[in-house]
Amino acid sequence: MLDPSALQKPDCEGTPIVLADGQPWLFRKPLVRVRRKRGDNSTGWQVVASLSGDDGSYGKLYDAFDALNEGDSVYGPLFGMAEHLLCLNYDLTPDQVDDLIQFAANDSDEEGVRIFQEVLAVATGRGPKLSADGDGSQATPPA
Repeated sequence: MLDPSALQKPDCEGTPIVLADGQPWLFRKPLVRVRRKRGDNSTGWQVVASLSGDDGSYGKLYDAFDALNEGDSVYGPLFGMAEHLLCLNYDLTPDQVDDLIQFAANDSDEEGVRIFQEVLAVATGRGPKLSADGDGSQATPPA
């Protein structure tokens, strides 16, 4: 079994989500905001995702997710977003990420549904702000 604390990067921070191995892993939480989109349609808007310590890659992943049409599968883009957020905090191989991030194929898999919902919430900037002392701030790993 993987040891999250042994794989943590020095600047590890975020929202804890219990993954498929039954352990909590911290996901970086992006800032997702709606901005006015200028151009021919002055009433237009766009969703912009940013992430501290990121080179802009997450914004591109979020744009692909945001561009999905109803009926499109969110799994592909969400796996990419989840891997990016998790690997900002941990040194993980692609195979390790695949073992950790597993979503439900149907509603009868309660654990898989929970993982999907929590990862989706954090990846879209809606995840809870949790901390050990309950003050509502984002969680950070113990020193």
